[in-house]
Amino acid sequence: MSQKNVEIVRRFFDARNRRDIDAMLGCLHSDAEFDLTESRSPYRGTYRGHDQVRRCVSGLLRGVG
Repeated sequence: MSQKNVEIVRRFFDARNRRDIDAMLGCLHSDAEFDLTESRSPYRGTYRGHDQVRRCVSGLLRGVG
């Protein structure tokens, strides 16, 4: 993995830890896909694009302690 990709992943998880969804989405391509089809959470499914990913992440973060 390139150092550039490592930095993007770090920024993504730093934003997640801050619960900053806009910053998280800023690390993702507009056509990003979150595949949670194997999840046991209520958010099981596939989420494509910033709008769907935002809705999923918003719900997941509401459940984070």
